[in-house]
Amino acid sequence: MNAWTAMILWGEATGNTEIRDRGIYLYTTEMHAI
Repeated sequence: MNAWTAMILWGEATGNTEIRDRGIYLYTTEMHAI
């Protein structure tokens, strides 16, 4: 979970929406799997 949060924050900080959106997808997928 922390890795996906970091990915979201990294995408936000660099303005890279693809990385941000991928992090959001992976975070929510793992959250629902737990």
